[in-house]
Amino acid sequence: MTYGTNLRRSRHGTLYLRYVIPSDARAIFGKSEVSISLGTASRRSAELLALELHLTAKRLIDTARYATRMDTSDEQAKMRALHA
Repeated sequence: MTYGTNLRRSRHGTLYLRYVIPSDARAIFGKSEVSISLGTASRRSAELLALELHLTAKRLIDTARYATRMDTSDEQAKMRALHA
């Protein structure tokens, strides 16, 4: 059963958050989506938990993107130094 766009209820009644990882970050995480148990059967509680987890996931993805860009910049700087 679907609750909202990203909440799913298991056959045991527990609600799960399904989070789709943006396509440009999938290589970093090695997954296209994650499913996280919210540990509750209450829709109201699950919606609040899902919102918090959604924001946390966005921050994590932004941090991973930034770190990847920094690694790429470091590698490019090393290559320029070797060829200078």
